[in-house]
Amino acid sequence: MTTSPGPYRPVPADLHLHVEAQAGEYLPVSRYRKRAAFHPDWAYLCTPAASCDAVVAGLLQGADDVPRGMWAAIIRVHCPDAQALFDEHQLGWDQFNEGRAPVGICNPIALAINEALGYQVIRLFPIADILEQIEDSLGLTSENIHFA
Repeated sequence: MTTSPGPYRPVPADLHLHVEAQAGEYLPVSRYRKRAAFHPDWAYLCTPAASCDAVVAGLLQGADDVPRGMWAAIIRVHCPDAQALFDEHQLGWDQFNEGRAPVGICNPIALAINEALGYQVIRLFPIADILEQIEDSLGLTSENIHFA
């Protein structure tokens, strides 16, 4: 299965080293710390002042898990088109993230998030490839397949 990468860039492994200082604390490797760690400042990342690079670094490269509700808060501030889609379809981030959103809205939301942040943050759902596999394995045509 392949998906088009879109107009956004892959996230560099060292992105957290190139963001503004307010984005969080970077702790390098030392004799007491075997691995470098980036601890995002979540309050700052939820403000319009935070750069997209800082937001992406916090979400994807932080040393700790993203706190509950933080994705939704960041999307509200930094991804207005994605938030509009969530509102239009009466969905929340948790529904989308847990796979409980209608399949037809997943790619538009993912695209809106990726385009707003400028990086491939959310992978696209390869709907065409999945339909092809279903058709091949079950002998169905796309006219017979309906998603909720």
